[in-house]
Amino acid sequence: MEKAIEVKGLRKSFKDTEVLKGVDFEVEKGSIFALFGSNGAYKTTIVNILTTLLKQDGDSATVNDFDVASKPESMRQSKSNPHWRRYSAQSSAKRRKSKWKRLERAW
Repeated sequence: MEKAIEVKGLRKSFKDTEVLKGVDFEVEKGSIFALFGSNGAYKTTIVNILTTLLKQDGDSATVNDFDVASKPESMRQSKSNPHWRRYSAQSSAKRRKSKWKRLERAW
């Protein structure tokens, strides 16, 4: 079966701290995949790399046959990823601000 996501040896460091050390996984098209881990396990870092918000340090990550490092625009515009804009840093900040405003009103 075709792969929707393929991650091989994914690495990421922040300053001198290596946080992703050779992450490997595959997700078949049409399947459901869950990314579990404890708090601080860098699940969001993996998602940010796959959605091209963060650059990886090494090896490969592909989404819909597009390498997220070398072809980020192609990956974003791929038909099976129509909501990529909602993952932008700016829209995330707007959502957080809106959430805080709702919470402040509730208090």
